[in-house]
Amino acid sequence: MLHQLKVERIVLQLKPFPHDVSDVTPRDLLACLSRIGQASSAAAPAAGRIRDALRAGRLEPRTHALSHTWWRGDYDGTGERIKP
Repeated sequence: MLHQLKVERIVLQLKPFPHDVSDVTPRDLLACLSRIGQASSAAAPAAGRIRDALRAGRLEPRTHALSHTWWRGDYDGTGERIKP
């Protein structure tokens, strides 16, 4: 979307702690990018582009607005800042 549709910024809603099985945490996002980046398929370069978008602020991970107020912020639940 960032590249093909020329979207300037995408906000990615994450949860600091999983509540439901479908919830994605910042740690899940980074683990997924790591696995995709290590793949020997056409998907591997996509992980690099996603990381570049994270670093540039074009893909912005945020705590989901419906999360409990204790969980809000740019943290993964362990006190670590989200780092692409």
